[in-house]
Order: sequence, then structure tokens, then C-alpha cells
Amino acid sequence: MTWNAAVIVTAHNAAGTIAMPLRALARQVLATDSRLRVVVVDDRSTDETARRAQEHLPDGVRVLRVVDLPPYGASARQAALDIACRDAVSAVPPADALLVLDADAEVPPGWVEHMRVALGDADLVSWPLSYDPADGSWRARVLAMLQSADVAFYLLACRALSACGLSAGTCF
Repeated sequence: MTWNAAVIVTAHNAAGTIAMPLRALARQVLATDSRLRVVVVDDRSTDETARRAQEHLPDGVRVLRVVDLPPYGASARQAALDIACRDAVSAVPPADALLVLDADAEVPPGWVEHMRVALGDADLVSWPLSYDPADGSWRARVLAMLQSADVAFYLLACRALSACGLSAGTCF
């Protein structure tokens, strides 16, 4: 049975970084029974994010654009994720798994397959990411460290909840 994964890349004014996750996704090593669809959700960008996304994977990327904020009170990112998730599960064939990346994330070549194994029968899995700030400034390095610490905290909290027999999940 074929396993269909959809990777949703959320982007807002990410023309300068969108190539990074798309190149990393193009290098994914997939099992013969795995299929990968990439959906870039362009959240009201005012730069060339959508065009740059199309440049890097013209045949493998679907770009959805969010123009207006939703009337139901969700944040712009929540609305963008909602649109992308609905698109992925209504595709033919529908996605068996939804994997989410930011437009400045880079993942190793086996990331999709590692996520497949990690998912098993779980509803949600979080994988550690490393951040490499593009400008290299001290401020960007500190922010990157804080993001990494944030990820580590959530993973630790979920591991602790799981060890106590409680349901755990992350959303950040």
C-alpha cells in the first residue's frame, strides 16, 4: 500500500529562504511505496515568495496563497495551515500524513521516512530541528537558540506526559 505524505511549508515574505526547505525536500530519499507532495502556503506575502517556490520545484510544488485574514478569529498562520491541510486531505490520493515546515527550515535527506517510522499509529509527532540564521548576526543566533530551546522544551514536556501514561502532543 502506498504511503502518501504531504509536506506543508508555511511562508510569509520568505522569498529569501523558501529555496532552503524546497531543496531539502527535493533531496528526500523515499521508500518505493512512499509518495511526497509539497504544498507551500503563501500567507499574504508582499515579496516574491510564490514565484521563488515555483522556481525550485516547478513540477512538485503546489502554491496556495492566503490573501485575507479569516473571519473566524484564527491567526494568519492558523488560517494558512487550515487551507493547506484541507487541500492535502482532499487531494487525490489524499495525504496519509501531514508534515509541516517553516520556510526557513532545512531537513536531512531521510526526514520524511524518519517521520513515517516515528508516526507509527500516533496522531502527531514532533522532530527536532536545527536553525541556521541566514544573516549570522548575534541577534539572529540568539533567536535561533531560543527557537531550538522552545522545541526542546515541548519535546521534553511531551516525553514526560507520555511517560506518565497521558496523551501528549505539540503544536508550535
